[in-house]
Amino acid sequence: MQKWKDHVVDRLRDLGMQRAALEAIPLELERLQIESVSIRGSGVDGVAVKGGGDREERMLWNIMQREALERNLEMAGKYVEFVERGLAALEEEEALVVERVYVRGEPDVIERLREEWEMAEKRSVYKRLDKILYRLTVAMFGMAVS
Repeated sequence: MQKWKDHVVDRLRDLGMQRAALEAIPLELERLQIESVSIRGSGVDGVAVKGGGDREERMLWNIMQREALERNLEMAGKYVEFVERGLAALEEEEALVVERVYVRGEPDVIERLREEWEMAEKRSVYKRLDKILYRLTVAMFGMAVS
């Protein structure tokens, strides 16, 4: 497989997980925010916190985790936006095929595409997919990545 194709296929295969991260990270940020309120309150009630650890250290760790997650959320958002803009440049059928084959990885999708496209050989399906991937590469990177 050419490097440009590997590069784009890797992006497509990660797209589902990046989309999931966009949903999961805000939940963890919310949990950490609630935890930070609990940590701040633990110094006021005079009760030792089970598990030890200095309150300031726990608060600092909480802040560091939230900052890292906020960066990850921003990067995941840019990742998804970048790939989805590339997909938007394709024809609707092409984008759906790419989603089926590379993003969702549907079982037996190549055989089903061969039947849908009324092609005699799987090799013909792969050739058509290569053309679609090349167009996607150009839409995403402006040219085929070496």
